Amino acid sequence: MYGKSKEDLETLMNTVRVFSDDIGMQFGIYKCAITVMKRGKLDNSNNDIVLGNQEKITSLDENIC
Repeated sequence: MYGKSKEDLETLMNTVRVFSDDIGMQFGIYKCAITVMKRGKLDNSNNDIVLGNQEKITSLDENIC
C-alpha cells in the first residue's frame, strides 16, 4: 500500500485489517514493513504502526532497501 503520509498509511492498514478479519482472512503482518520517504530520503525516525488489535508493523531495515 502507498499513503501520502504515515497517518494515511495507518488508516489504510487498519481498514485492510478490519476487512480481513470480517471475511475470515489472516492479515500477514510478518510480511509487512513500513518505509517513510521525506523529500526523496529515507526517514529513519520511529515509523512503526500499531494496528487496532495491538499488532505492530515495524520499519524496514535500511540495509534491505
